[in-house]
Amino acid sequence: MAIKNLNAVLKLDFPVDHNGSTISELTMRRPITNDEIRKAQRIKSGLTDQEVQTQMFADMCGVEFEVLCKTDLTDQQKLVEAYEAFFPKQVKDAAASQTPQA
Repeated sequence: MAIKNLNAVLKLDFPVDHNGSTISELTMRRPITNDEIRKAQRIKSGLTDQEVQTQMFADMCGVEFEVLCKTDLTDQQKLVEAYEAFFPKQVKDAAASQTPQA
């Protein structure tokens, strides 16, 4: 099911301490075209897939990259699922059909 709201609110199972504050919840906004442009630029610059994804999610959540680097992998998976839920099934199917098969 796609998230039709502009944001997804994620309660962290494992809150993150950062700069003297405890972060227990993140709000992820819907992705915009500029997120994809910046993603492509980061890939071209040689960052790893995980670094690119983490930076994009940090941008979308309005937090520093370092905050998401401290998240538990359970909470990282919630971010991935929230991101994917922004896209309707038809978009995912179209993207999959354009992926070259080995």
